[in-house]
Amino acid sequence: LSAILSATDPVAVVAALKDLGAPEKLSTLVDGESLVNDGSAVVVTYVALDWVADAPASEKYCPTSPPEIPCVLAYFLQVAGGGTLIGLFSGFLLYHWLGIVR
Repeated sequence: LSAILSATDPVAVVAALKDLGAPEKLSTLVDGESLVNDGSAVVVTYVALDWVADAPASEKYCPTSPPEIPCVLAYFLQVAGGGTLIGLFSGFLLYHWLGIVR
C-alpha cells in the first residue's frame, strides 16, 4: 500500500515550473520521472503482494521468496515496455483516426 501511496503527482510541480518560466525540457523531464515513479510503484506493489501471497509459485510474477533482483528488474522492464508499446499503438491509431475524421 505504501508503494502506491508514495508515488508523487507532478501536476503541481509542472504548474509551478510553467509559472516560473522554466524551460519546457525541464517539465518534460519531471513528467518522465513521474512515469518511472508510477511504474516502480506498480512493480513494487505486485512483487510485495507476491511475496506475502499464499499462491503457487507458477501464479506469481517472482516465484522465489524473497524475490530475486533479476526477476524484479525483468518484471519492471516488462511493465515499462508493455506500457510503451500500448502508448505507441494507441497514439498511432488516434493519429490516423483524426486524419480520417478531419
